[in-house]
Amino acid sequence: MKPCSSALTTLATWLAGEFDNQAQAREEPAWYVPVRLWHRPLDIWHDRGFAFYAEQSNALKLDQPYRPRVFLLSETGGHMQVDYFQIREDSPVRGGGRSPEKLQGLTPEKLISLPGCTLMVSHTPPDSFTAQPQSDCDCCFTVAGVMRQVELGFDSRSDQLLTYDKGIDPKTRQPIWGALMGPYHFHKIGSYPVS
Repeated sequence: MKPCSSALTTLATWLAGEFDNQAQAREEPAWYVPVRLWHRPLDIWHDRGFAFYAEQSNALKLDQPYRPRVFLLSETGGHMQVDYFQIREDSPVRGGGRSPEKLQGLTPEKLISLPGCTLMVSHTPPDSFTAQPQSDCDCCFTVAGVMRQVELGFDSRSDQLLTYDKGIDPKTRQPIWGALMGPYHFHKIGSYPVS
């Protein structure tokens, strides 16, 4: 049985879906490209919480998704958190946002835990969740032999998701891509069931 509070279930329900930032991209095209974001529920950790496959794509190039990842929304001792995982070999599942059948073979054994990539979640009842990184942790992972660093975070409401994800230069520690001028404002355009 999945251990979860009503708040955790609410957040999982709000996160499960397809999102876009079309309005923001139209209003501020110099700073924000139109992005489609998918959070597909995964049935891979029955007793730990709610798992999701996440990826995104430029809305003009939906056949070229990027940033495939898995995250687990869980609760321990009344505290909610989000843990991120790297996919060992992502080519078989890439495109799973639009084509969820590609995700059927995804198992925990195919994931790499990223210990520094944990967000702590706070809840402001009834309608807001904020996920922020722990202040003393860097979120780092390796792609094709190159170390990457990101700073993660989001605010969630029933129909809106603000994301603060930024790529960080490990040498200068300066942001180099992502939400450089403030969060991406995503609106939910489709929902997926969670269980």
